Amino acid sequence: MLSGELVPQVRSTLNRADKATIVGEITVAPEHVGQLAQIILYATHNPSCEVNEDKVFYMLDTVGNIIEWNQNLEELVAFRDNVVLQPTQFVKLYEDQLPASGCIDVYFGYLLANGVIVVNENQINMTVKES
Repeated sequence: MLSGELVPQVRSTLNRADKATIVGEITVAPEHVGQLAQIILYATHNPSCEVNEDKVFYMLDTVGNIIEWNQNLEELVAFRDNVVLQPTQFVKLYEDQLPASGCIDVYFGYLLANGVIVVNENQINMTVKES
């Protein structure tokens, strides 16, 4: 299991054939506790892990579809809808075999009804190897 809080800024190595469980921990701003929000999740993928290679951005929707994302915040879809924010919000982000090899960085946070987006400062960084 990987967590943005338990493994901050460390690049974990996984095999693509293995089932991965990725859990995120969000520390909610005190003024946002109790508010209704959408959990958001997006990721970057760099197939070769080369520093100078362009990354492709993806987002996950409420049914787990992986959708290419153009980085336009107005088009970022909800990963979880209608979540009442707790001081610490745990979210199962992914549970399955990882869809691609390479370097994958997962970002997550929440979107309030007033349009405020808060992204966890500790993303989850993975290197996924072919088995």
